[in-house]
Amino acid sequence: MGRRQTPLRAAISKLTATRRRTGVAGTDVGLGWFISADHGDEIVWKSGLTGGYTSNMAFSPVSHRGAIVLSNEHRYDPIGISLALIDSNFRLSGLNRLF
Repeated sequence: MGRRQTPLRAAISKLTATRRRTGVAGTDVGLGWFISADHGDEIVWKSGLTGGYTSNMAFSPVSHRGAIVLSNEHRYDPIGISLALIDSNFRLSGLNRLF
């Protein structure tokens, strides 16, 4: 989130500085991370799914807030939960086209 100076800072900043468009409005893809923007905020996130388990890690480099959601139930939406924890007004639509 950029709050501390570390030896990895330059390498980590490249993960989000390199971007390509996705098919979802307001969402780009970096090097392994999705970057979504809404109403002046930007949230960097990565999700995972395997064997009924889901996960999401997300953070805002603007507000310096982050969340990690781990679930052993595939019916829950870890992306939506983590985004709501960071910013309750943040909205993403069309995410099903990314997976």
